[in-house]
Amino acid sequence: MNFQSCSEQSSENSTGTRALIFKNLFLSKFFLDRDILICNNYILVILTMIETIKNTLKEKGIKPTYQRLKILDYMSQNIRNHPTVEMIYAELAKDIPTISMTTVYNTLSTFIEKGLVCGVTITGTEVRYDFNTESHHHFLCKKCGQIKDIDIPCSLAAKKGELVDGHRLEEIHGYFKGTCRDCLERFKI
Repeated sequence: MNFQSCSEQSSENSTGTRALIFKNLFLSKFFLDRDILICNNYILVILTMIETIKNTLKEKGIKPTYQRLKILDYMSQNIRNHPTVEMIYAELAKDIPTISMTTVYNTLSTFIEKGLVCGVTITGTEVRYDFNTESHHHFLCKKCGQIKDIDIPCSLAAKKGELVDGHRLEEIHGYFKGTCRDCLERFKI
């Protein structure tokens, strides 16, 4: 087992500093599966998160391989990004040179089938992946291409599973396109 450690840097801002150190080390993923991170009281939190990822996969009948753990961990850490297979592959290949794009694609297909992620096809040319599997809407910025979650009440969402005009609703997707708040400010539109 490998042990990583860290310490508080400042007593005047110890809570914020400890949280920042923890977050940076967690995002660096030094400890997945075989390593233990000792950082004041955070060891239990980290082990719980790793166990949660493993247990989630096991509960869905998916063998928790290292690559699957890393892909699901990446998705959980990038919940707002709606990444493509290529984006996930590029990031994970830095730490796992043996991972293939096919493995990422097949893993995400399995995750969709088991309800761990959902596919977002708002652009019509690529599939983006979303860790948030609850019914919600997406907004595509036509300027920068970012996909963002938006909260718009939908009267049909309450009817999921019910019949509407004789059809049973199983999925509800709301896609909106326009210019995002950041681009409006950046381009002074």
